[in-house]
Amino acid sequence: MIRTLAFPALFALTFTATAEELALNSLKSLEAEDAASNYGPYVGIFGGTTQSQGGERPIIGTNTYDLIESSGDLIAGIEVGHSWKNKRFPLEAHLEFEGSFLSSQVEGQIDSVSLLTASGSDIGYFVRDFNAAIFMLNGGLGLDLWRYRARIGPVLARLRPYVGAGFGGAQVWFRDPNSTGTGTTSGLTVDGLATQNAGGTPSATNTNPSTSAFSTDQFVFAWQSYFGIEYRWSKKLSIYSEWRQLTLEDIENVPEYESENIVAGIRLRY
Repeated sequence: MIRTLAFPALFALTFTATAEELALNSLKSLEAEDAASNYGPYVGIFGGTTQSQGGERPIIGTNTYDLIESSGDLIAGIEVGHSWKNKRFPLEAHLEFEGSFLSSQVEGQIDSVSLLTASGSDIGYFVRDFNAAIFMLNGGLGLDLWRYRARIGPVLARLRPYVGAGFGGAQVWFRDPNSTGTGTTSGLTVDGLATQNAGGTPSATNTNPSTSAFSTDQFVFAWQSYFGIEYRWSKKLSIYSEWRQLTLEDIENVPEYESENIVAGIRLRY
């Protein structure tokens, strides 16, 4: 009798253990698939516009100049990176290489102090097409909400806010120079220069400047900080939007150049 009951009991225990093992293996398989689809290597492309620019005052000869605000210019690039899931905390780290191109312009006018001693052939107003090929190594941290999708729902879980910073270098060059002299008979003030040249029509009484500005073609140090938010559209594809502040150091005549940019792009995980 005892032997008769022992076989069904042993069979039941064996079946239960097998079922638990299968469930555990299935769960591990799902977790592995989840990790493979939401983390790991990725490539991306992005594009956007500049919002503002600033930095230290340009120096041309012995005169200093105020930068005039410029926005709406183009920035675009590609990125190749890798992301890692933190097992203990809801964080996701990423490391990436980025190459981008910035097409903008630098526009300025002589400041009030330099205007007092400037000659008629000195530059009073200038504008230069400004281009930069930028190469960065970026790293950052994001908030990993995907692991909480059972609690907060699939829509919110697809969002990933993140912050980061990068450093590298940039090849910068200036083209299409356009300058206006201060003029000895025009009687222009600094405000007059700003008003008169805003429409791109220099005064006919201004003399042509004897010097040129921003004929630089050089490689400089670059760094940036950024924050953004990414939305996982599918297991492999995501879209994102990002705010950036880019700084280019030690450009000739412009000790420090800063640009705020807004970009949007797509990332593909593989």
